[in-house]
Amino acid sequence: MKKLLSLFLLISLILISCEKIDSSLIGSWRLNETNYRITANQDFTFTNVFGSPWKGTIKIDNTNLNPMLFNYYFENVWGQTLFASENVSFTFAGPNRLEIYYENALYLLEKEYIFNISTGLFKVDGTAKYQDRTLQIAIELTMPKVELKKGAQFLVKDGYNFMPYRHLWLNNGGKLQTDYLTGDIMDRLSGKWNISDNKININLKNRASDIYQYRFNNDKLLLSKEKNTKEQLPHHISPFADKISNTTYQALYTRE
Repeated sequence: MKKLLSLFLLISLILISCEKIDSSLIGSWRLNETNYRITANQDFTFTNVFGSPWKGTIKIDNTNLNPMLFNYYFENVWGQTLFASENVSFTFAGPNRLEIYYENALYLLEKEYIFNISTGLFKVDGTAKYQDRTLQIAIELTMPKVELKKGAQFLVKDGYNFMPYRHLWLNNGGKLQTDYLTGDIMDRLSGKWNISDNKININLKNRASDIYQYRFNNDKLLLSKEKNTKEQLPHHISPFADKISNTTYQALYTRE
C-alpha cells in the first residue's frame, strides 16, 4: 500500500512539474499579424501572390485599369479569393468560372483562364455576361516575385486567417478565454492553458487542443508551429514545397 502511495505521489509530482503556467504570460493578448517563415533549400524565384504590385494589363471593353490599384486577398465570408480594387473585383469561383463586379453589376465569365502560382501568371481572354449585357475581358498579369538564395528566409503573408485565436485572455489557474474565429463567425470560448516542454497548450471545450512553441518579450508574444509537409502548406506556398527546407507558421500577439 505504501509503495502504491509513493508511486502515486511520484507520478503527481511529475505531472505538476511538466504542466504549469508561466505567470509572465497572464494577461490580455490581441492578434496582430500572422505569417509563414520559409527557408529556401536552393536558389529559386518565389511567387508572393499576396504581395504587391501585380504588373501587366487589365482591359474591360475599351477601358484600361491600373493593376497597381488591385490587391489579391481571401474573403472569409464566402471562402473565396479575389483580385480587387475599390470599384472592380474578380472573384475566383472555380477553374472555369470568374465573377466580375463592374459598374454595380455582377458579370459571369464561364471559360477556362490561367491562374498559375508556380509561373506567377494570371491571364484571361473572354466575354463575361450579365443578363443581356456583355463585357470583353482581357487580362495578362504577372504576380509579385522574390528571388531567394539557398539558406535565405522570407516571411510570407498568411492571407487565410488560419489562426482562430483572435484575442487571448490567459488567466490565473490555467484558465483562458478567447475570441475564436470560424469563417466569418466570432465566438467567445473558454478553456484551459498550460506550459509543458517550453510549449503552450491551448485546450478549449469541445475543440481539439493546440500546441505551439512560444517566445515572449515584454508586450509581444509569438506563437509558432512547424508546417513541413506539402499537405500542411497553404496553396500559395505548396507549389514550392520541394524548394523549401523549413516552414514555420507564426502568430504575433501584443499585450493590451
